[in-house]
Amino acid sequence: MTRWPIRESMFYTFVGGKAQKLLHWDYSQYSGKGIGLVQIEAPHGSIDVYVSHFVAYYTPRPEDPDHDEYVFHRHLAAFDASKFIKLTKRPDSLALYMVDLNASPTSLPYRVMSQSTPLRDSWKDCGRVRYDFKDDPVEKKGFTINYPGNCYSNNWATREEPSERIDYVFYSNAGSLYSPKWCERRHTCPETISNIDYPSLSDHAALLVHFEVGTTVGVAGKVENDQILTQLELSGESALVNIKKRRRFKLNVMYMLVLCFILLVSMAPFGMIYTTGITISSVGSFMFFIMANVFIPIEEQKFLDMLSSLKLIKKQTP
Repeated sequence: MTRWPIRESMFYTFVGGKAQKLLHWDYSQYSGKGIGLVQIEAPHGSIDVYVSHFVAYYTPRPEDPDHDEYVFHRHLAAFDASKFIKLTKRPDSLALYMVDLNASPTSLPYRVMSQSTPLRDSWKDCGRVRYDFKDDPVEKKGFTINYPGNCYSNNWATREEPSERIDYVFYSNAGSLYSPKWCERRHTCPETISNIDYPSLSDHAALLVHFEVGTTVGVAGKVENDQILTQLELSGESALVNIKKRRRFKLNVMYMLVLCFILLVSMAPFGMIYTTGITISSVGSFMFFIMANVFIPIEEQKFLDMLSSLKLIKKQTP
């Protein structure tokens, strides 16, 4: 919602998640994960507002390729988001990128957004503790997930997943008169809703950033590309190796199911067991065929595109 006119809007879809993981619901065509942009014309200067939600992690060890099956997808999403923002941000506008990275401040996606783009982390620059939470360690560190007091994290002390900061408001005020004054963490809170069993509005904490209009034009932050580009290249190459393994596995399963189907068809029918075997082998082989030859190639092409873009960027970097 905005009180000022919207000039333009658009949405770019990420490639992430796995089509067969229905319970994860993170596959791009199911959940529509991507980056949205709304360009707003405000009285004191234009504002480009971006929003994203990266693919979730389903392990207490995120960013570990041996345990986090979507780690490469988040790296790809970070690269796509950074490129999208660079191409669409207007020179004299305030850019705001509100995003659930599902990644900590030490992760590659965070470093891509904060080091390879002009964007800055508002909590890091001007985060403050509210006066009524001055002694709260969770508040001081700005944790937004798995923190005590949230009904979805009531067992936080015994969970393997620690409290973490994964939600961010990045900004770039280069060329604009806007400047951030403070950023506060806000509870989705037990205290806001009473007399129900699950009072928290979300399993995440919210962030509130206050900007003021000044008389000085903001300056672009320093962009450090080299190390980030190298790490993204290594991530893309590792992702392609992983994709080839997954495709080979699905093709092998498909071949075995096709063989079972042929064997069953060549046999004389003998009731329910025969019919069940025919159904499982035919439907299963078709599903694995689609995964190996439709969904995985789309994912593979996106990583190849990222590597091609990275090579082009490196050639242009002095």
